[in-house]
Amino acid sequence: MLGPAEQYRSTTQAILDFMQYLVAADDDKKSSGNLFDHLPLISELVFQRFVDNFITYISDLLTVVFTARPEMLKSDEKISVKEVLEYETRSDLIAILTERKITALSFKGLTDLSEEVSKKHGVVLFATAGELASAAILVEKRNLIAHNRAIVNRRYLERVPFPSEKIGERLSLSIEQVLAEQGVLGHLVSEMHIRVMGKFVWPYEAKTERPIVGVSPLVGQ
Repeated sequence: MLGPAEQYRSTTQAILDFMQYLVAADDDKKSSGNLFDHLPLISELVFQRFVDNFITYISDLLTVVFTARPEMLKSDEKISVKEVLEYETRSDLIAILTERKITALSFKGLTDLSEEVSKKHGVVLFATAGELASAAILVEKRNLIAHNRAIVNRRYLERVPFPSEKIGERLSLSIEQVLAEQGVLGHLVSEMHIRVMGKFVWPYEAKTERPIVGVSPLVGQ
């Protein structure tokens, strides 16, 4: 079974391969049609998938952490004896408690999630406030594409500092910009993976996914 970083890398590479296929198809005039007319939409879809992959990676990473260190799940939340007895082993119980925890965290925004896991569990996802801010902006762009057809609204302007677009305008994303943004996400994943796994998982489990060299340099490969 692939670990979080390997799953992230695999999905990212699949998206990049798809983009390269589209660009190559456009060079072949017999099969390209009017591909360039659809580049804005393609850029939006690919960008959204890149950010979705990043968000899913964080959930996968936290799942690995809480599974390896179940004592971190301790909270004031109550679970009935009846529920406990539904599971045959301690591992089964830990798995369901971890799933509940990750589901609850998934409803939070990236900033709130980062603050909660840092304060409550000591898991530092982002090394600096700047890294968190950069990732949060990309998530806001993703949300705008997913929930408002990439049309800038007041909520977006309130959450993104110094936006280049005005309200009512369509988010501008070139293929080059999408690839650059993926480079940012890849770098964040690489740093986050080593920092979090190195502190909470690898010292406690001998057979666990090790750092994947080259997560960030995927762009251009």
